[in-house]
Amino acid sequence: MSEPDAGSGAGRWGVRVAGDGDAADLLRLYECDAAAGDLAVLTTRRPDPLASLRTEGDRVVFPVVTDNESGRVIGGGACVIRRASVGGVDRTVCYLTGLKLLPEYRRQVPLMARIYGWARELTADVDLYYTTIMADNAAAQRLLTGRRRRGMPEYRPAGGYTTWCFRTPPVRLPRWGLRLELGTASDLVSPGFDLEPVRPLAPESWVLRDRSGAVVASAGVWDQRAHRQYIVLRYGGAYEHLHRLPTALIGYPRLPRPGAVAAQASVTQLWVRDWDPALARLFLGALSRVHRRFDYLVWGAHASHPLAGPLAGLRGVRLDSLLYTVHFDDACLPLSGGPVGLDVALL
Repeated sequence: MSEPDAGSGAGRWGVRVAGDGDAADLLRLYECDAAAGDLAVLTTRRPDPLASLRTEGDRVVFPVVTDNESGRVIGGGACVIRRASVGGVDRTVCYLTGLKLLPEYRRQVPLMARIYGWARELTADVDLYYTTIMADNAAAQRLLTGRRRRGMPEYRPAGGYTTWCFRTPPVRLPRWGLRLELGTASDLVSPGFDLEPVRPLAPESWVLRDRSGAVVASAGVWDQRAHRQYIVLRYGGAYEHLHRLPTALIGYPRLPRPGAVAAQASVTQLWVRDWDPALARLFLGALSRVHRRFDYLVWGAHASHPLAGPLAGLRGVRLDSLLYTVHFDDACLPLSGGPVGLDVALL
């Protein structure tokens, strides 16, 4: 596989694929941006970003830019590849994530606009590429979706995505004729929405059964802290006061102390019979109760998901982002137009 043309400055800059010996440099990339806002959170993948990403895909390709004078990795972006449904067909999809450059190099390197072009060459079997950008990250949106730069792919808007960090009050399932049980991967129900993984994600599966024993809801719960962490660096505004209060007593997430890794787990591959919102709330409440050792649980949904609207008022902290499909050439597929089942544990 040939490396991309470096253009001007080729003697200074190099491009290669990251390997197992690059953990320290990749971690420096992941943690190079200062968190901002009233809820300043560092999202990281300690101790090894490449190993972390491999837990979320069938394979990972991570092209990086190097400074040949220092030998350091100074920028890059990951391609996390997995099998997923698109229009009910099993496809190879790729999540583009972690596109970063060390701050001191951001006005010097001519290769970043071309690195994803090389990524396409390295991932030629991929049918569909996608990425997400936080809704309040105007700078990234301008960079990637504004005037198309030479060598950069086209980013097409594909709708909004909402993440809820929640800790619901306890629910009494017996009065509804329901019971929560640990299940197996075979109990998980797959509706075949776009970008829904074809294999189970979480090591822990849960089902909700009615009086007849039939499964009426299913989901996985995935604690990813061993390889993926969210660390609150500081609180500001209203959060400065809220994090000192016993918020869990009134059904809100327990806010971690500054500097601590948030004790969270993701609800994955959620399915509810007939997409009944009341049943979904009961199920999420039951999961929250049996996982009360966590500060909160996390669930996310694309705007097209049948539960996104009905559960929009779920009590907790809400984070909004934007989904894009990425097109390097005419062979790159768009979404089918049906509901999107993108999972929060894979973002």
